[in-house]
Amino acid sequence: MNNTIQQYAYDNFSVHVLGNDHSFMHIEINNEEVFFKRLISFILDETRLIQYVYNKKGIMFTPTKKNYVSLVKRLSLFIDDEIRDISIENSNLADILADEFESYMSDDGEFMIRLSKIGRFGEYIFHILLSEYFRFDCIIPKISLTTDKNMSVYGIDELFYDPQNNRILFGESKVSKSLENGVALVNESLRTYEQQITEEFMLCISETLISKGNLPQYLIDNIENAFSFEEFVKTANIKSIGIPIFVCHGKESNPTNILKRLNTAINKKSLFGLHTEYICISLPILSKEIFTQYLTASIKMQLDKIEAQYEHN
Repeated sequence: MNNTIQQYAYDNFSVHVLGNDHSFMHIEINNEEVFFKRLISFILDETRLIQYVYNKKGIMFTPTKKNYVSLVKRLSLFIDDEIRDISIENSNLADILADEFESYMSDDGEFMIRLSKIGRFGEYIFHILLSEYFRFDCIIPKISLTTDKNMSVYGIDELFYDPQNNRILFGESKVSKSLENGVALVNESLRTYEQQITEEFMLCISETLISKGNLPQYLIDNIENAFSFEEFVKTANIKSIGIPIFVCHGKESNPTNILKRLNTAINKKSLFGLHTEYICISLPILSKEIFTQYLTASIKMQLDKIEAQYEHN
């Protein structure tokens, strides 16, 4: 691998690249207040949101009531009106989860954490970067599988297709207080990734939702006639898969240090006996707590603005 870090421009980011590892540094990262405002303005851009809602590239946001209703439905999924508590007593990463989330001891003596929905927004940012910068095609936006405002969609975080290399990509995203926490959480997920991909194929990819995605027809035909992911790989003559990894993290903001850490710390291994390419992506946000506060306030402000616009109609 070439050990020279290359640099590219994308929107308001300077993208530092080492092999397949990328760090997206916002140009205002050294000015905290401006940084958060401009980063969140980028994320909540109405055209980006509407492309996410309809899973289509190239469409522009038009200010119709239908489009605003679609935005309200999606944005409301990111607000923590209610949050779910889970036990982490038997987790391999109990200390890290306790650091990342509010924790407490239940009446039954179980160590519990209170999950937030910031991870759901991490998946959305991940989606933007995979679509716009890498130009991959989204198969199924995971948010479309959400049937309840307060439920989480488990399994693989992103499902994309890489038309240039004819491969499916199974993405994993984490929003964490530090790069180290994010790497540890990613590695825990990767530990059972073959099983997760197998389950994802059975539960999501092989369902009729696939016809709404961006796969070539011959791949859809092979998916619909395969009992398992392994059978699909064989009949469709799939030679490789991609595993994009996204860590949206606080603390570390030196691109050289970030790239070196991603290169050495992520547990990359071949899956299903296929050539497996890992694409690691870092987005420094300085502080998970402050980012969450800015983001939540911005979403609520946008929802209030839309509501005020239509309340007398």
